[in-house]
Amino acid sequence: MAVNTMDAIKKKMQAMKLEKENAFDKADQLEQKLNEQKTVFEQVRPRESHCYSDLWTFRPFLSSPLDVSPSGVWFITE
Repeated sequence: MAVNTMDAIKKKMQAMKLEKENAFDKADQLEQKLNEQKTVFEQVRPRESHCYSDLWTFRPFLSSPLDVSPSGVWFITE
């Protein structure tokens, strides 16, 4: 009976170890994705800023005023 209990404990420990390793692998993958997205954001941010400044440059020439929705989407108001 004690041998079966010890085997069950060993199996459970091996399963927990595998689960922990999988969790660490998943965390590493997510950290890598996060770093990739940060890189993309750093590349896009200056272009977004440039587009925003262009919009304000051309705004006086538009016949209809522009407004911003709460989601940040520009739309023409009448």
